[in-house]
Amino acid sequence: MGHGRSSSPYTRLALTAFALTLAACTNTSTPPPRELAGRYELVGVMEMGSQLLLHEQGTFEAVLYYGNLDVQGRGSWAMVDGQIELHERGLMAFFDRMRLVPSGNCLLVDMDTTTGCYRRR
Repeated sequence: MGHGRSSSPYTRLALTAFALTLAACTNTSTPPPRELAGRYELVGVMEMGSQLLLHEQGTFEAVLYYGNLDVQGRGSWAMVDGQIELHERGLMAFFDRMRLVPSGNCLLVDMDTTTGCYRRR
């Protein structure tokens, strides 16, 4: 390819196909492990309450209470890079893309200024 010349449409198409194939091969999402399914309650975060229910079939239900804010959510969950990732749809998808790190009896969650623990009940 010379200077000032654009690549051919076939070259661009091949590079796009290669990039899409590479992205598909590096997806590390796996089905949810059954041992993580269960009921969890948030501890360690002041003035905030939350419960999380992970179902074995890969769905979840969650509630969060903070002051006069009450949030409810439902969706699916999967393991991504060793972490639980929640997926939720809708206008108020508060829990969408939330990541939880399994650690002993806790699912650790980053709350910006602190780390919370969803403890298994």
